[in-house]
Amino acid sequence: MIIPPFKDHHIHFVINGRLPTKKELFFIRDSLIQHGIFSVNDMGHKSGIGLEAKKILNHCCPK
Repeated sequence: MIIPPFKDHHIHFVINGRLPTKKELFFIRDSLIQHGIFSVNDMGHKSGIGLEAKKILNHCCPK
C-alpha cells in the first residue's frame, strides 16, 4: 500500500472502496507512522471506523 503525499489534512479509511478491517487498520497505522503521522482525529462516520483508527494509532506512539 502506498500513501501518496498529502495535499490537504484528511484521510479516508477505505481499501478498494470498502471500510478496512481491524487487521487492515494496523497495516494503515504502520504506513502512517512510516510517513511521520502519529495521531488522527475522527471526523465521524456512521461505522465509527475513524474512532477505531484513532484508538489503534494513538495508543501505539509516544506523544
